[in-house]
Amino acid sequence: MAILIIAEKPSVAEDVARVLGANEKNPCYWHGTDIFVTWAIGHLLELQSPEEYDDKYRRWSLEHLPIIPDEFVSKPKSQSSRKKQLKGILTILKKEGIDEIVNVCDAAREGELIFSEIIKHSGTEVNCTRMWLQSMTAAAIQKAYDERRPAAEYSGLRDAAVARAEADWLIGMSGSRAITIRLPNERDRSPYSVGRVQTPTLAILVDRELSHLSHIPEPFWTIKADLISDAASWTATWGRNSGKNPERITTSDELAEVQAALEGEGACEVMESKKERQEYSPLSFDLTTLQRHGSNLWRWSAKYTLDIAQTLYEEYKLITYPRTDSRHLPTDMRDSIDELITELSKQDDYSEHCRRLADDGLTNTARNFNDAKVSDHYAVIPTGNNPPANLPAPARQLYDHITRRFLASFHPHATWLDAKRVATKNEQILTAKASTLEVAGWRAVIPKPNSSPEGWGVLAETPCIGEIAAIEVQQKQTKPAPRMKDAGVLSAMENAGKIIDDEEFREAISEKGLGTPATRADHIEKLISHSYIERLKSGGLRATAKGIRLIEVLRRIPVNWLSSPELTGEMESRLSGVQQGTFDSAEYMMEINHKVIAMVESVKGYESDTLYPHDQPLGDCPVCDGKVYEGMLNYHCQHNKRGKGCPFAIWKDSRGRYFDIITATRFLNDGKVDDLHGFVNRSSEEFTASIIRNEDHKLEFLSQGPSKEELSAAEELIGCPTCEGGSIKVTDTHWACDNGACKSKPLARNICKREMQTDEALRYFTEGETELIEDFISKRGKPFTAKLVNRGGRLKFEFPPRQNNGRSNLPQYEVTEGVVGTYSQRGSKVPIIESATHFIAADNDQGIELEIPRTFAKRELLRDECKTLVEQGKVGPLDDFISKKGKPFSAILVLNRSGNVKFRFD
Repeated sequence: MAILIIAEKPSVAEDVARVLGANEKNPCYWHGTDIFVTWAIGHLLELQSPEEYDDKYRRWSLEHLPIIPDEFVSKPKSQSSRKKQLKGILTILKKEGIDEIVNVCDAAREGELIFSEIIKHSGTEVNCTRMWLQSMTAAAIQKAYDERRPAAEYSGLRDAAVARAEADWLIGMSGSRAITIRLPNERDRSPYSVGRVQTPTLAILVDRELSHLSHIPEPFWTIKADLISDAASWTATWGRNSGKNPERITTSDELAEVQAALEGEGACEVMESKKERQEYSPLSFDLTTLQRHGSNLWRWSAKYTLDIAQTLYEEYKLITYPRTDSRHLPTDMRDSIDELITELSKQDDYSEHCRRLADDGLTNTARNFNDAKVSDHYAVIPTGNNPPANLPAPARQLYDHITRRFLASFHPHATWLDAKRVATKNEQILTAKASTLEVAGWRAVIPKPNSSPEGWGVLAETPCIGEIAAIEVQQKQTKPAPRMKDAGVLSAMENAGKIIDDEEFREAISEKGLGTPATRADHIEKLISHSYIERLKSGGLRATAKGIRLIEVLRRIPVNWLSSPELTGEMESRLSGVQQGTFDSAEYMMEINHKVIAMVESVKGYESDTLYPHDQPLGDCPVCDGKVYEGMLNYHCQHNKRGKGCPFAIWKDSRGRYFDIITATRFLNDGKVDDLHGFVNRSSEEFTASIIRNEDHKLEFLSQGPSKEELSAAEELIGCPTCEGGSIKVTDTHWACDNGACKSKPLARNICKREMQTDEALRYFTEGETELIEDFISKRGKPFTAKLVNRGGRLKFEFPPRQNNGRSNLPQYEVTEGVVGTYSQRGSKVPIIESATHFIAADNDQGIELEIPRTFAKRELLRDECKTLVEQGKVGPLDDFISKKGKPFSAILVLNRSGNVKFRFD
């Protein structure tokens, strides 16, 4: 008789086999004395598609909805590698006299589903047990094997996993078909997709996007003053005693009054108060806080952070199981934590902090060790293993932060001394603050600098006399709420749509979040793949017109439970109840069935005219005497009936921006909007532009260069080298061609807070680039060096190469003349040619750039492979790639919209 152990991935199976002595390698399993260790490759089975239940579902039709099978049936996945592995597992079960099957798939809902699918498909009645792995160290694997439990103890987790999969199938299949049939989708012909978690998550991003876009900037002023008192000097900010935004001055009259008072005769009276403040030591990470940390600190996507954490767990065995929702540790780990700290003390980066804990003892133990706050898994902590020298930089960064957070959690709280200076002159108040670290506590592990400004000094006494040395008035505008990044979305998903920083409140509603920590990153990526949202270069996530339209229609029909994070959070809470055994899975599925039936009936029954009733017009039509009303795709004149009649319309999806109703109303009534924010270009960069309604009543960008009148009166610099029909003229603000048809854009005389010189402009227009210029200032106030390059009339910055850009390490190949293939972007096509290290876009006047390395993972990319890649967007699967650990692998190369090549594994 023998034992069969099933892991979720080959790498985990190999580690388990090594520890348990199953050292004989076979194509589908490892074998030892009375033990077999095999693996899945993620899900080996999936639920049947609708047409496999009934052929009538091949045609997408409202009359065939909803689709609710009497009984769900699974089938093997279509990929040959997965079919082969499933067949291998079934063969072991039938031939090898197995009397126990051990589940060592990931210790979470999805891992339980992967295992239960295999067991159900096999039809076996062999006894099943569970290894619950918290760490991938040899000791943890052996402990989990020795202490394996009956599978029946995890029946709640299995039931929740099955219910989740079936509920998602019901909502996705019926909802996606119904919405796709009913909603217009003129630009993107791909079908709509709705889901139990992804759609309310989209609603969160849509609400933020509309808030961002509809913001109307309001001007205000702030005043800062430089103060001196004996040897102390500091900068203070004017403000009122109370009210929202007390430092803002919103009227010119108040500005004049405050300035006069501060500039008047007399000195200031300065009062200083000091107060100690404790900064509590942090808890260790759970997955969500770890992903938020990566997003905030390094602009990493949630999925990227999870992938690195998973690598640290599986491949390097440096951290414990990362897909956890707990930040605490079980009380029975108390002794092992002492041992772990001893192991960490052997690593130079942490030895000082470990010695401190050994000498002073652990603090916060009652908080950190809390069985009530540990569910399936405890916090993400280090294992004590020593990181290898070749650990990649991102993995090393994340490991360092996980380890420091763990050590910091057992250090005392930090103590800061907060100082506040209030200077009063003629009843006007100027305030400044500074903080100094008094007792380092946990801040010795994760340092933070003092916030005391230079020259802060010490006041002779308080109160004392001070003088205003200078006053600075800054004119500003209110800014819209920024687009969410992954960190904000994760927080909102965790709290069912609410952005909550308070830890206790977060824990109180954590059972009603959207999805689970293990799946939230995937839901964000799904929204991107369905073109509902777009990740910008800034790291922000922007809801697209397609995504906004879906949520808008669902709310107008209405299908509130699918577009409401709060209501969907309640459903997730009931699914957690199934897992915990407090809610019946059959009752949960009955509730899902009712919701799906009601959703389909609502989508079937709505009339487009009732979704956007002509109740409140935006304003008067500029073409005729009609009124302008909102529709699904645009804001149109009431005399426009399905494209006939008055042609006036403002399209909601226009020029790289969604036009919300507030912005559309402004544009309709004013005929223009200056400095409108929210635009996104094809490179996923945000920009601001002024728009006008032209003579044909169409929306167009207002030229940022000089007017025709300015150019006609301006002095000529040279004949235009680009169009050869115009002249480059010199105005107060630009050098620009006076030929309106010229492709060459104006060159501003002030770029990044630097005055451009005439000789630099000449070189830019005649030679296509300037020399390196060293004194540009970035938006963040930092100096930088770059060339200005004229690419097809468009201005580009070209930065000097970094010392370690890796290009010098790439193999060099013989260059073959001729075109490799044709690359298309923005409707233009450019030839791709070879260089010694890259395939590159040939010089062109469209401003299109592309560089594809000729070497990927120690494998040469051949010419015909590159041709397929640039013309079809992907190539492969290709064999003979070599991983960093020296192992061969196969992958598809995919060229994304930004011109970057990524590996994809199917």
